[in-house]
Amino acid sequence: MKLILQWSTGIVVLISCVIDHKRYKSEVASKLGSSFKLAPYVAVVAVCTILAMIATLPLIQLFFFHLILIKKVILITLYNIWSMFLGAV
Repeated sequence: MKLILQWSTGIVVLISCVIDHKRYKSEVASKLGSSFKLAPYVAVVAVCTILAMIATLPLIQLFFFHLILIKKVILITLYNIWSMFLGAV
């Protein structure tokens, strides 16, 4: 969940930089120094956003793997219970 929040925030920041680049240019200069330009800031945000997106993919795959595994275990368990019930009769 944290990764999704990170790359969502990164996308919002990138869109905001494109829409209101003059305000971001002055904010970057005031907070990070006048030698730090907007382009490196956007590059860092874009790289971090892409890395967070890439890191989310294995977690999604792991989540769906566990869902399938739980479904199979439930089906096997129900089958065993049913066969035990029929065998006892």
